[in-house]
Amino acid sequence: MKKIWIRRIEREVQNQLPSKTVHMVPCCTVFQPEPTSFEEIERYDKEVLKEKMPYCIDYIRKELERGGSLVVFAHHRSIIDKLKKEFPDAKVIIGGQSKTNRQQNIDNFSKSL
Repeated sequence: MKKIWIRRIEREVQNQLPSKTVHMVPCCTVFQPEPTSFEEIERYDKEVLKEKMPYCIDYIRKELERGGSLVVFAHHRSIIDKLKKEFPDAKVIIGGQSKTNRQQNIDNFSKSL
C-alpha cells in the first residue's frame, strides 16, 4: 500500500473539538434548465460556483474582520485556488499535500484559536 487514509469519526474525537457551528451563507438564486447530460451538470455546477464566490468571499472577509476563526470546506480545486488568492495567509489542507505541510497548517490554525 502506497497511500493510507486515516479517517476518524466525530464521536471518537468529539471531546477534542469545539462546538460545531454551521453558517448558511446568503447567496443568489440561479435558474437553469434541467440538465440532460453529465457535461451539462458539470457546466451548470461551474456556473453556480462562479455566481456564489463573491458572496462566499464577502462572508469570509466579514467574519475574519470580526476576529473569527473559520474552517471552510471546499470540494472543487478551482474554488480552493480562488480562496487562496483572496486569503493568501489562510492555512490550507488539500489532497496531495505533504504530511509535514499538512500538520504545520493544522498546528498553525490551532494556535490561532
